[in-house]
Formats: sequence, C-alpha cells, structure tokens
Amino acid sequence: MFLCIQYVRINWYKYHSPPKGYKKEKEFIAAQGPTPTTLHDFWRMIWEQRITTIVMLTNCVENGRVKCEHYWPLDYTPCTYDDITVSVITETILSDWTIRDFCIKRIITSEVRHARHYHYTSWPDHGVPQTTDTILHFRDLVREDLDKIKDNGPVLVHCSAGVGRTGTFISLDSLLCQAEDQGEIGVFSFVEELRRNRPLMIQNEDQYVFLHQCLLDGIQSAPKNDRVILEHPAVYENILAMQDCEVSQV
Repeated sequence: MFLCIQYVRINWYKYHSPPKGYKKEKEFIAAQGPTPTTLHDFWRMIWEQRITTIVMLTNCVENGRVKCEHYWPLDYTPCTYDDITVSVITETILSDWTIRDFCIKRIITSEVRHARHYHYTSWPDHGVPQTTDTILHFRDLVREDLDKIKDNGPVLVHCSAGVGRTGTFISLDSLLCQAEDQGEIGVFSFVEELRRNRPLMIQNEDQYVFLHQCLLDGIQSAPKNDRVILEHPAVYENILAMQDCEVSQV
C-alpha cells in the first residue's frame, strides 16, 4: 500500500487503526482534514481503502482560519491529484449541510468509482451545534444510505483535527445503532474504548454532554427504543445531572 512517508508520520495511526463502529469492525476511518501537502495522499487513501462515503464535519475556513484544505473541485471542472481525477457530479446545498456526488477515476487503469460527500456545515470547532435536530437528521441520512450499500469500504469521517467533532459523530452513530439493535447502550465504555484507540476523541465536556443529549433525543424519537431509557437510564440520569449543574452555575 502506498503512503508517502510524510503523511504516514502524521496519520498512520489514524488511517490504519480506525475506530470500530457498532455494526462491523473498522467501519470508520477517523482523519484530520487534509492540508496542501497531503491532498494527493488523502485521495490515494480514499482510493486504496475503497471509500464510498465521506463525512465532513468542518468548514474549510472558520473564524478567518483555514481548518481544512478544499480537497474537491470548486466547480464541475475535474481536478487531478497524482493519478486520480475527481469530478463533482451533483451538489445539493441545504441550510445545514451539503451533499455531493463524486466521480473518482484512476488514470493508470481507467477504473471509475463513485463516492458521496456529506458535508455538515453548522458545527463550530471545539463547540456543538445549536440543537440536536439537524445533526440527528444528518446522521440518519448517512446511516440510511450506508445500510443500502453492500460491500462498501470504511466510512471516512473527518473534521479539522479529526478528534472532537469526528469522535462525537462516530459515537452518536454507533450508539444509536446499538440502541436500535440491542435496546441498550454504554456511552462511557464506548467513548473510553474510542479514546484508547485514538486519544482526544470527543474533545471537551460540551461535546460529551451534546452526545448524551443527541442520544436521549434520538432514542425518545424512536418509539421502539423507549425501553432503552427505562431499562438503562444512565443517559437520562447523566443529562439531568448535567442540567442541574448548569442551573447551579447560573
């Protein structure tokens, strides 16, 4: 497998020890956003890992700072990264996210593949979205499409540093899948394992609290999962404790 030495030093652990999801081992690849010097290797990794789903949780520029290189074509004119050509086939822009379809071609072999790019645009760095509604809807869109794809490669999830927003999204999807299938979830143990494999996943307390709130709202909105709250009230109790703490600090 080809990866340039510079990129291996930065991201070897991130790409070759991806966190597992609930549904299967190595379901996700957690990555930092590419930089100008790693663009070519970023696309090489997408090709070699046969990635068909990319989840982007950062804007390229936030608060006047570049957080992630713009790694896809700015318009419908193809861009080439070494021997990989990328074209934007469709682009649907909504208020909180954008969905793009890419055509990816390996020049040497003329092989063509397709990937879908889910770009959530309302999540501030080191912070959380204003409500749980949009991220839950966004996650459902991603999961519904994933469940339709057979023999797909891992899901590439990235933000800027590849830990805070990335870790929160991976935890949310995996734990909601667990709730649906088993009727129970273990938030602390999942995050603990995630951090054991990749330090700083879920970067701060706000993101950890937001994960709990998303899980509570997501579970309560699904009638068949009501028993999760009744049988395993840890999520609900954690939310109440955090809310009480916030009130006491006012």
